[in-house]
Amino acid sequence: MIDIKNVSKTYGEKTVLFPLDLKLAAEQTHVILGSSGCGKSTLFRILMGLIPASTGEVKMNGVAMNPQTQKELVRQMGYVVQDSGLFPHLTGFDNVSLLMKTLGHSRSRINERVEELAGLVKLDLSLFSKFPNSLSGGQKQRLGIVRALMLDPKIILLDEPLGALDPIVRADLQNEMKRIFNTLKKTVLIITHDLGEAASFGHTISLFDQGRLIQHGTFPDLAKRPATPFVTEFLNAQRPPREVLENL
Repeated sequence: MIDIKNVSKTYGEKTVLFPLDLKLAAEQTHVILGSSGCGKSTLFRILMGLIPASTGEVKMNGVAMNPQTQKELVRQMGYVVQDSGLFPHLTGFDNVSLLMKTLGHSRSRINERVEELAGLVKLDLSLFSKFPNSLSGGQKQRLGIVRALMLDPKIILLDEPLGALDPIVRADLQNEMKRIFNTLKKTVLIITHDLGEAASFGHTISLFDQGRLIQHGTFPDLAKRPATPFVTEFLNAQRPPREVLENL
């Protein structure tokens, strides 16, 4: 589904992402893991076509990302940011339907899609008439997920989607998101610095440090077969949840 070949990013003499080769399978959840400044957000921006790679290319379903194909490829992606990123002056309904309205979809089709996705994320339809400042963090993030799914994208990108939530809401929404991903069978990429989230969500995990991919594999691969001492240090520093360790 996503083929990353020799992709790197430099600004002047500073390299923020060293040459990277990575293949991410379709209909699986892939986690880009690492501390702040490790290069994971730069990789996301390249995948979304927001910045060009300095070297290499990205292919989505065999189609290379370039100025001619960028618009169509980006339409195949849904994006969820930390703390939802909803427009405060729009109701929940207007937030999630904005892109479909812009693209000329009928009101009946928009309503149908909102009802379908509200059921999927278990969000009461009455909440779509409210403004974001009257909603809880978990409700706003569910709206953010609905917005990302409105055009039925092939790929879902999530940037620290649970980072701003309190622990109880975070745990609940984490379980719900896993259910949603399993139901939809989309290709999902998640940026996080949280090892528990990575282990919970990821079919595969790509651990980055200082702009370099250190290891790519399953969580058991990282835990039992670390590629470098850094991998072990990173895992030990975060102490994965007991249920994660028990499933190794």
